[in-house]
Amino acid sequence: MTRLKYKRLDSLGNKSRPVLKAGPFGSSVKKESYVDSGFKVYGQQEVLSGNLGAKNYYINQEIFDRHKNCSVQAGDILITMMGTVGKVLVIPSEHEPGIINPRLMRVSLDSTKVNPEFVKSFLEMPKLQKLLERRSHGGTMPGLNAEAIASIKVPVPDLKYQNYAVQVFALWDTAIEKTEALIVTKERQFRWLLNSLMCIPATDWDSCTLKEISKIRKGQQLNRDTFEDSGKYPVWNGGISPSGFTTNYNTLANTITISEGGSCGFVNYCNENFWLGGHCYALEKINPQISSEFLFFFLKTHEHRIMSLKVGSGLPNIQKRDIERFAIHYPRYTEQKRIAEILNTARHEIDQLKSLAKQYGMQKRGLMQKLLTGKWRIDNG
Repeated sequence: MTRLKYKRLDSLGNKSRPVLKAGPFGSSVKKESYVDSGFKVYGQQEVLSGNLGAKNYYINQEIFDRHKNCSVQAGDILITMMGTVGKVLVIPSEHEPGIINPRLMRVSLDSTKVNPEFVKSFLEMPKLQKLLERRSHGGTMPGLNAEAIASIKVPVPDLKYQNYAVQVFALWDTAIEKTEALIVTKERQFRWLLNSLMCIPATDWDSCTLKEISKIRKGQQLNRDTFEDSGKYPVWNGGISPSGFTTNYNTLANTITISEGGSCGFVNYCNENFWLGGHCYALEKINPQISSEFLFFFLKTHEHRIMSLKVGSGLPNIQKRDIERFAIHYPRYTEQKRIAEILNTARHEIDQLKSLAKQYGMQKRGLMQKLLTGKWRIDNG
């Protein structure tokens, strides 16, 4: 392990511009003064989304000149100071000229001492994000002050090392971005495949109600104080993700569920034993002539119709009788199995890609932790 030198963030400037600069007071740049084109006003949306074109607010030359000390340059780091605090963005070489708004802090560094992308990576580390959350103050809208940013101590190895580390991080970013883009494409293809295979022919498919082919059981409510972080079994209770975990289960694996409350009508297929909560229905004792996997995909295709069955305003829910009456259409059993196999293969491929993206993310975080703290050193020649 090599010990890195740490310096306060506000000591890493070049004296030509302030290291830290907050945006102008809100009263000096009002929305009424925005124009269709001119000089961009950079805000939190750009930083949070990582997209410089997230919002298109502009000011004229006169207002820009008045607040030129809040303007951005390539390599500046923008940090969110209100609400969702501590998120960061580096201004690229190609950007629209403009100023920051009052919710951002601009950090201008000496490029002969530090690489802004290296500092950005350090600020994005989980322990730094938690530090900034602790330093934020306020109730409804927490915020950071300048000292909370200025006093952060940043590792400052030699610039060659920083540049090489940034290149290494970029390799993982590229792998993650390509995998996530492939997931989006595969999910789009899956939706097309799902709708195509579940198109109901006029004569070839039979029909019935859910009650005729299954027993629909409502679950049992489990108090949150009985949840256990180390519990083996998920608790499904009306949401699109488990409410928690417990040490007991009341429903077997490979069961279709439909949310009664919460995310009313959400259709899920649980491939492990689980606890069925009081705001969820389970489809059990499915007719042996109906493939449970085919039935799941059919219900998922028509999930929007199931969701439309909800009643009530304050705490909407779906009545059991309405679920029981829901119409099901199905082909012969061998065709059901063929359709389910095709869809399962496509879904498995998406699941594998998601697992890969998650692994890349974990690898990158581990790599950053070691390189940004000096536990590992890069042999950069």
